[in-house]
Amino acid sequence: MKSIIIAILVASLTSFLTVSYLSVDQSVSENINNLSVTEELTLDVWLGRVSGVGGSERPGPAIDSKILADSSNSVCFISRIEVDRMDGPEDLVSCRVTKDEFTNWWQVEAVQGDGTNAGIACNARCLVWE
Repeated sequence: MKSIIIAILVASLTSFLTVSYLSVDQSVSENINNLSVTEELTLDVWLGRVSGVGGSERPGPAIDSKILADSSNSVCFISRIEVDRMDGPEDLVSCRVTKDEFTNWWQVEAVQGDGTNAGIACNARCLVWE
């Protein structure tokens, strides 16, 4: 639970600093022709409790991911995390931004640990320059 709170605080601080920096410092646009912030994905990356055969719960492990932006001209960060049904220390869920080795694009991932019944939803944004 402590790590989730820390992750949320870091994501919030990063988002705040990014928006503040882009709105105050105009010198960035002199060095980089076009700097933009992507919108959040329409649908979150999401993992929840999954029903198995006969309606019983089938706990993790599981990973869900969505593509964000080309890593050659961008940097991406987590912008939202929502955790559902965290019942105890055995429930392990996380959000992360990784680079796909095949496409070289950033992707946001929701990860659910082995035996976990908790759900997680993640979203991310990117700073893109040209």
